[in-house]
Amino acid sequence: MVWKARESGLGATSRVPGEPEAWEGWEDAAVPPEKLGEYLRGLHKLLAQHGYHCALYGHFGQACVHMRINFDC
Repeated sequence: MVWKARESGLGATSRVPGEPEAWEGWEDAAVPPEKLGEYLRGLHKLLAQHGYHCALYGHFGQACVHMRINFDC
């Protein structure tokens, strides 16, 4: 049951009713853990400048970040 909940978590954040669909495979980043906050703030600013948003997931304790961006594919 735990694995099923884990596997469905991303779908719940990237396929939100009424929101554009988000696409996987566009961003994988590994940054030093002490730089993660700075990286994420800059990333969100860059996405907002272009009218995008994303669902983040990954291994944040190790600063390994994956995302799905709502590109108009």
